[in-house]
Amino acid sequence: MPQSHAQVWIHVVFSTKNRIPYFQNKTFRTEMFRMLSYHVKELKCVSASIGGYDDHIHLLARLTRTITIAQLVEKVKTETSKWAKRAKDGNPAFTWQAGYGAFSVSHSLCNTVDEYIRHQARHHIRMSIDDFAKNTVLKSMNAMFGINILLENALQTLNIIQMPGPLVLTIKWHILSQPVGLG
Repeated sequence: MPQSHAQVWIHVVFSTKNRIPYFQNKTFRTEMFRMLSYHVKELKCVSASIGGYDDHIHLLARLTRTITIAQLVEKVKTETSKWAKRAKDGNPAFTWQAGYGAFSVSHSLCNTVDEYIRHQARHHIRMSIDDFAKNTVLKSMNAMFGINILLENALQTLNIIQMPGPLVLTIKWHILSQPVGLG
């Protein structure tokens, strides 16, 4: 093949430092989404959708063949953080958390992920993060393995992100202070 071609879709999630709810201001949130899209496009990537809630964002993007996920996230977070510090409705103390989550997305599931990203406010109003974690993890584990996993004492140590479609559940375990019981 004389030329290179890539079609790599990713769903990126990152939050504000210490989960400070800077995006409660709808005007600021909308402008942040525009700035995120602008900087994704500046890197010659495709910004398919951007959404989020008070303290985090979701981004669905198609990478160019010459940029890594880490480069995309670093540049977008750096530039939007600079903008947020001086924006009309921004905050001079604004900063993003150091980490992020990035998940590959099949081209056939891009519309499903897009819907999920665009309806973040509706998604978060329905249930608290604790309720979401309990319901999602317990139901998913029971469906996958036919067992009930007791996570009551461990929920505080889980970092959970769920995408729609066929079960795609990523659980990042931290060092647990108490063992998780199986029943």
